[in-house]
Amino acid sequence: MSLKRQIEDRNSPIGKFLREVFPSRLNRALLADLNATLRAPGTICLLDRHTPGWLHSYIGQAIDYRIRLHFRPGPTDPFPMARDGIWAVTHIDDLADILQRTPERFPDYALTRYGDTPDRAGNWQHFLDQDEDQDPCTIWRLPDAEPDIPGTVLSTLLHMYRPELRATYLPLECTLEFLDLVHTTIARIAAHERRPKAGEEAELARCCLVLSVFETVRRSGGRGWPPSFLDGILPRTAARLLDAIPAPLVTDVSALAGAFVERHPEWQGLPATLGPKFAGSPDAGGADGDLIVDGCLWDIKATVQPRAKGAWLHQLLGYLLLDYEDDHAIKRTGFLFPRQQTEVHWSVTQLIGSLSGRTDLALTDLRQRLRDRLSQKT
Repeated sequence: MSLKRQIEDRNSPIGKFLREVFPSRLNRALLADLNATLRAPGTICLLDRHTPGWLHSYIGQAIDYRIRLHFRPGPTDPFPMARDGIWAVTHIDDLADILQRTPERFPDYALTRYGDTPDRAGNWQHFLDQDEDQDPCTIWRLPDAEPDIPGTVLSTLLHMYRPELRATYLPLECTLEFLDLVHTTIARIAAHERRPKAGEEAELARCCLVLSVFETVRRSGGRGWPPSFLDGILPRTAARLLDAIPAPLVTDVSALAGAFVERHPEWQGLPATLGPKFAGSPDAGGADGDLIVDGCLWDIKATVQPRAKGAWLHQLLGYLLLDYEDDHAIKRTGFLFPRQQTEVHWSVTQLIGSLSGRTDLALTDLRQRLRDRLSQKT
């Protein structure tokens, strides 16, 4: 469950803690300032006003991904949740057929009859048993195998509880082709070095929208797959997967990205922490933030309605307090509003003081109190 949903859950330990320390009645002044800021510039939205909310959620995640591409690439995967999501609906057993037909394509994997071991030298590790529609066999892999196809734990969990997903598996070759296409497209366009052309921005928008679909799959335990806009047609290639994204969504994300790039040329190519995780993330269902730039934790809100919610402020506080050991050295927190082309931020001291109504609360003490509370939840 996302941090936002935990905060909205009246029985959530972290939600209860935040409401106790930061009562909702004290957020009115900051909400009033936020609403005034949101109303002032107008809202970019190229979608039909009847567009369902679930499509808006895809756009919100997609623009988050697109904004990440504005910054210098780091050593970590900028889309880990989306990557987990696509593997969760990938038919990994297809690997047995590929290895049987063209073993040279995957030299770090090996196929044997069930009970045998590879006859090639190497530190082979058991990867997968396959016994459907053919003689039983085993797939082996080397420790640093390329491509890095993950094990089937996540897939098994999803399909165990969602057996209908078996009919909508993505073929392994489609998944590999899509992940490779995303990598090459991002590298070719290099949005962290220059402003993309209109056609390139549309390419990035499609990639980010597909990634947002798979992030939804991962966060929802498979309930986001397959999305209804596929109209029951399962894509067998990366091109079909990208083409399935409705054109209005691509146009909208492209417009939001262009406005963001124009507003923040000074951020292009800067180092940033993308999708930051915190020491306390495991205590809060794996909660991860959007972006940390120059000591400021930003939460990205692609809201169409120029009206802020109190839960947003608690969400910022939640991320801040989950950084138990101050690993990210967060000094400021704020919101990026790509639809309104604006942003708002506060110092950590200002945010805590305004929302608690107290001047004697130390960040380190609050973090320890939350840590103690969440350690007691079981």
